[in-house]
Amino acid sequence: MFIKRLTVGEFATNCYLVGCEEKSEALVMDPGAEAGKILAELALCGWELKKVVLTHAHFDHFGAAAEILAQYNVPLLIGEADGRGLEDPGLNLAGFFGDCKQPLKADELLAEGQKVEIGALEFTVLHTPGHTPGSICLLGGDVLFTGDTLFAGSCGRTDLPGGSMSMLQESLRRLASLPENLQVLPGHGPSSTIGQELAVNPFLG
Repeated sequence: MFIKRLTVGEFATNCYLVGCEEKSEALVMDPGAEAGKILAELALCGWELKKVVLTHAHFDHFGAAAEILAQYNVPLLIGEADGRGLEDPGLNLAGFFGDCKQPLKADELLAEGQKVEIGALEFTVLHTPGHTPGSICLLGGDVLFTGDTLFAGSCGRTDLPGGSMSMLQESLRRLASLPENLQVLPGHGPSSTIGQELAVNPFLG
């Protein structure tokens, strides 16, 4: 598994290019902004883009998706409870700080336990609501992509449309039970591990 993190946009969103070196296939996760930067990195790697995956329906995580999808005819995937939010500028925040001229519609809604495959790689969908109703984490090997559910030393906010502190607390308790050696790759900020977060993160303790 090859993982390239690109920090994009004014909200410093972590966009991940995840590649299967065996099959030369890739997915893009959370293309929040700077489509040209993301596309250039994909071309540099020389992989075939197979899908775009969103951890949740906030504009700072999908702002560049339309431009990428216009160049590559690949499916757009998101957690099933965020499907409606993806299409609603009032819920996905595009109406507040983004460009809502290009509404998006998911091609596939992801459910708890579903598998997302790219080449020989496989990731399991964990439904982790709280930041948004349909927030998901993706678990594959020793890597956990957490979106805005869990950050290094913190967690996602719940005061935006669809947020729920009680749901987020339950989601964090679930993540806290995962193996401590799992690498945590969040939607913003530096990477960490479950073990490190158990030690220092007040929201995970």
